[in-house]
Amino acid sequence: MRVLIVEDIPLLRLTYEEFVADLGHTVISVGDGLAALAVLRAEPVDVMVTDLHMPRLDGYELLRIVVVEFPAVVCIIASAFTQETAAARLGPILNRLAGLLQKPFPFSALERVLVDAERRLALGDAA
Repeated sequence: MRVLIVEDIPLLRLTYEEFVADLGHTVISVGDGLAALAVLRAEPVDVMVTDLHMPRLDGYELLRIVVVEFPAVVCIIASAFTQETAAARLGPILNRLAGLLQKPFPFSALERVLVDAERRLALGDAA
């Protein structure tokens, strides 16, 4: 899979990138939502793992755009959020997500949602 990591904290971004690459996936990583949109518009991406609180374009707005413009991309949140806040800010988009990882989370949780994302892609089910 081609996995896009969207995380504004450089050390976390690098850590996620290395972990996902070690699982055998191709990884692209960027520091904010605008950079993520540039990647999505330039090259194919299967899965996007995004933070919510970032500069320039936050993850909430990024997800609103991605589910419309790139419906085949499987989306996962990896952020320090609460389920209630995410539900209030994302509304029905929340149902389109393949995973919600609340920081800090064990890497086994990230691996599980990526395995599920791979299954969804194989079945042709991004939502």
